Amino acid sequence: MRTLLIIDVQKGFLKPSARRLPKKIAVHIEKQQYDHILFSKFVNKKGSNFVKLLRWHKVFKAPDTDIADELAHLSTRENTFIKSSYSAFKSERLLTYLKKFGISKIELCGLEADGCVLATAFEGFDLGYEVIVLNSLMQSTTTLNEAATNITKRNIDRNVKKH
Repeated sequence: MRTLLIIDVQKGFLKPSARRLPKKIAVHIEKQQYDHILFSKFVNKKGSNFVKLLRWHKVFKAPDTDIADELAHLSTRENTFIKSSYSAFKSERLLTYLKKFGISKIELCGLEADGCVLATAFEGFDLGYEVIVLNSLMQSTTTLNEAATNITKRNIDRNVKKH
């Protein structure tokens, strides 16, 4: 059973370096056959550590929290999981969904390569999932894309996929 988890590809994160990523993911999906296409959606909260510790006061509501237009038609209430943390696995609804469908292998892509994608990959690995990071379908708005790929390759995914 093939499952793709698209991490935080939202309007509030689509800086110039990431503007082409939603279309790349959409084209990838058209060429693949996934049984499940899932989304994590970051929604910041007033008392989050992002606000308290990092003083980052962004992505609280629409349009910043909206899934990118190129992928929005694939996002539903059932397959979109809200989080206020780095890892998508902090969503109890996501864990319940994966268990319900017997999903044990997950392909990851999205934003930020060096933050939420990396945190999700590590936590998924720790929870016992087989995690495949699609490095050509993840992006960082910093220059840390290659570093994030190397970190996942070294630590959890000896077969990081290049597309």
